Amino acid sequence: PIAWRQRIAQSGDILWRSHPVDTGPLVVLGEDTGIRAFLAVDGQVVWEYREQARWLGTPLAVQDRIIVTSWEGDILALGSEDGRPLWRARQACAIPPSQPCATDEGVIIGGMKRDGIWDGSVTCYDLQTGAVCWSHRYDHPYFATPLYADGRIWITCGDRVQCLEAATGQAIWTYHPEHFSLYGRPVIAQGRLFAPDIDGWTYVLDPHSGAFLGSYLLPRGTGLAADRTTLYAACGMRGLRAYDALTLDELWCVHRPGTYFAGYPSLRSSDLIAAASDGNVYIVDQQSGKVDWSFQLGNIGGATVAVDGERAYLVSGDGELVAFACPVHAGGQDRRED
Repeated sequence: PIAWRQRIAQSGDILWRSHPVDTGPLVVLGEDTGIRAFLAVDGQVVWEYREQARWLGTPLAVQDRIIVTSWEGDILALGSEDGRPLWRARQACAIPPSQPCATDEGVIIGGMKRDGIWDGSVTCYDLQTGAVCWSHRYDHPYFATPLYADGRIWITCGDRVQCLEAATGQAIWTYHPEHFSLYGRPVIAQGRLFAPDIDGWTYVLDPHSGAFLGSYLLPRGTGLAADRTTLYAACGMRGLRAYDALTLDELWCVHRPGTYFAGYPSLRSSDLIAAASDGNVYIVDQQSGKVDWSFQLGNIGGATVAVDGERAYLVSGDGELVAFACPVHAGGQDRRED
């Protein structure tokens, strides 16, 4: 069911590359040579912004613009329809290969290295002008995409989980965990905040007060996704797993011997979609954990799948942007396509 492929200019490990973002009519991707937007239906290049840099951050589509970031510390706002530069900013810290976070009026960018020192930063830029609204520096690098809801931002930065007012950057609460490796993307489910570290510990906090509710040693992996009641985790060699967000009881596990699940699972209606190191994209029923469909795409371990209805997109380890059909409600027995 491959719809189209495009050669792209990306280097480095697939986990440290820009992943595609789907705006509806377009698919936008950062490369080593700039940023390109492809027509979603056939892969034709609609616009291109050329600049030699490591545009590792996954683009953010918000309002009428695309926000892209480079490892070198550049932040660029481009018009979503034509790629026209709208504003540009630069920060001292290198920018991690995560996705910026949009608030009502700003965009939140993390930083993870400065002059050879692994410190970090979190900065809010005005969405319309690129002016700095507020900024915080930390003595640990910042890797993860922030979480925004109801005027608040939650971040994980090495030795802390922190909740900030989105408008002012003022700290509402800060929690310091036992372990100093909190670099995973936080999620909220069942009114609880889940903050994963790279060693497999997941800290559960009250998102409003920061009160500690528990910590759980899940199989190693920081790729979390959540709906209202369930936590989904890409757990490396231990498979793709689902947990009850209230009790942390395991609900199901998809495991393939010798197969590694990395990246972030994608949610779509009643499906969970994930890429694995065996070269397959899996569609899994969220409730039962049953694999409804799989498709062999080759070297895709660590990729994150962008999904829009029955279309999906990912970056392969062979330097291609691949668009493919991703059936909805495949149902029936496990279907495998090669």
